[in-house]
Amino acid sequence: FRLIVFLLATGLVWDFKNALETQRKLARTDPLTGLSNRRAFFEKADAEMNRAKRFGYPLSIVYMDIDNFKTVNDDLGHEAGDNLLKVIADTVLKNIRNIDISVRFGGDELGILLSETDAAGARKLAEKLNQKLKIKMCEHDWPVTFSMGVATFQDISVNIEDMLNIADKLMYLAKKNGKNRILHQVITDKELPANR
Repeated sequence: FRLIVFLLATGLVWDFKNALETQRKLARTDPLTGLSNRRAFFEKADAEMNRAKRFGYPLSIVYMDIDNFKTVNDDLGHEAGDNLLKVIADTVLKNIRNIDISVRFGGDELGILLSETDAAGARKLAEKLNQKLKIKMCEHDWPVTFSMGVATFQDISVNIEDMLNIADKLMYLAKKNGKNRILHQVITDKELPANR
């Protein structure tokens, strides 16, 4: 009898532990794409920035917007838009390293924090990712392109919000200048926000 009670209790504890782990993962993951959500991204990014400061290596951020995403939703339906986002997320995850942090900020905006990545590495990744994404969009006949803002920080002297704002501004400038392009900038200390 004790063995049966022990086995039942062990099973309940195991089920509870699995349910708790599932809930924790859901709280940190965008449910549609499987990418990190904002909260998880900021937690991971803070830890990565502290490492970068300690060891003196550069970080880069890619901020990406899907050009003409609304057209897909309007003309092909929201299910097509959801499928498009899933394909993009899958493509991103297959083309970054395990140490990089990908995030869906919401809607059609995504980001990637590239650990230990200088300007050349960030540019190379952004161009490679853009090409892979264009191929996937053609395969599905989705009429979208990508505007990317890429910011590389040699010295980490700002917080993650400031870094994202800089990459976001570069992305909006790419959109304003005709979409379907990558704007990349190496950020020096004099270009950083004054109120840091």
